[in-house]
Amino acid sequence: MNNERKRYPWTFRGTEMPLGARTLIAAVLDVSKVAIPGKPDPDALLARGEELESLGADIIDVTALPVRASGKRITPDEELQRLVPTLRRLRSTVTTPVFVTTYNHETAARVLELNIAGIYDPSGLTVDALTSRTLGNTDAALIIGNGPRGPEIWPRPRHIPHVVEATIADMQSALRRALAGGVDRKRILLSPGPGLGKRPDQSLELLENMSAFNGLGQALMVSLAHDAFLAETIKASEETWKSGSAAAAAIAVSHGTHLVRTTCFESVKAAVYIADRILQLVEANDA
Repeated sequence: MNNERKRYPWTFRGTEMPLGARTLIAAVLDVSKVAIPGKPDPDALLARGEELESLGADIIDVTALPVRASGKRITPDEELQRLVPTLRRLRSTVTTPVFVTTYNHETAARVLELNIAGIYDPSGLTVDALTSRTLGNTDAALIIGNGPRGPEIWPRPRHIPHVVEATIADMQSALRRALAGGVDRKRILLSPGPGLGKRPDQSLELLENMSAFNGLGQALMVSLAHDAFLAETIKASEETWKSGSAAAAAIAVSHGTHLVRTTCFESVKAAVYIADRILQLVEANDA
């Protein structure tokens, strides 16, 4: 059995980030109302961004969307009020690529003016049809998620017949939308799951079958937030979420994931390091 992870050059904003030699980690900086009920403090968020950079985050992903799906759609105005002050501070200080999570093309257009590195659209370009064209007019990166039909259904897990095959079909459709909007393949990553309306058992099934998505010809990301499959209850302790995220990250890496997005950076970093080392040993034995 050949366990070698595919290598890809990820090209955006005039730089190339090699994917596959080791697993990259995107650390989430959550500025949503759920995480910060009041007005976000750009100084405190900048301090956390600088800390994540010093700890070795490969990407800092800033989001005004709740990391635990709320079932409510967030407007561009709501997002930008929370995003822009922090992005301005980060872009003037950190050198780590900064991404923004959004499904609104107006939000994407505004934050791209601040020269951020890329956009993660968890909806798979289904909520806002103009997002792909917005990205196509730039040289920024695009990460395409798999939460079709929008945030209203994401908190309500449902059974998806033949979930791996269905998700491959969803990802193929999303990739076609991106390419039709003018986004170059070398700028695109795909994030087939888990979470975003999928049942816990099917989220795990997707993690264990990440290699099935290699046929799409794109590098792969797994996004791990406070999704139901990571713990027995959403009221679980923070340590439980950290442990669940670390375990899920290790599974994803062992099945070929190139990038892990997480709210639990420190715990996931340690798990990814060990999983990468094991994968490297397996690849060496297969050579």
